Amino acid sequence: AVRSRVQAHDVQHAPVLSALQASPFARAQWSSLTASLSRLHRTRLLLQGVRQWVQWLYWQDVLTPGVEVGLAFLLEWGQLSVCDIWLFARVVEDALDLILMGSRAEAELSTMRSDVSRLVALHTHLAQLDEAPQLRCSSDDMATTPASPTPA
Repeated sequence: AVRSRVQAHDVQHAPVLSALQASPFARAQWSSLTASLSRLHRTRLLLQGVRQWVQWLYWQDVLTPGVEVGLAFLLEWGQLSVCDIWLFARVVEDALDLILMGSRAEAELSTMRSDVSRLVALHTHLAQLDEAPQLRCSSDDMATTPASPTPA
């Protein structure tokens, strides 16, 4: 969204930028904006990777051993027979999945909302580009007349 606004502003004021010879300034601003957006993108990817790793770590090193320890205590106290171990483990894991499903679905919905907003911004930008007048030139036009845009 920020890049689109800056681009629209620069396109709208291109003659002014050219007249003031502000191209180096605009180039520096674009470079700064691109670096900032790149940092944000890398940070988002890093956080997604860390989140997936923590989720994997939780399931592999916390949840499964926790269920196993709980079942071991139930076996030791005589509250559970050897035949029921798999069933109890499955019930506990399914119950935890049910409890955690809401937060996971909420996170996925939030990701979908941000993706939809990006797609809407892209669609708006593409629609603006479709409505913009198209410039056409050819080598024949350059040889006979000074550079002037040919209407579409």
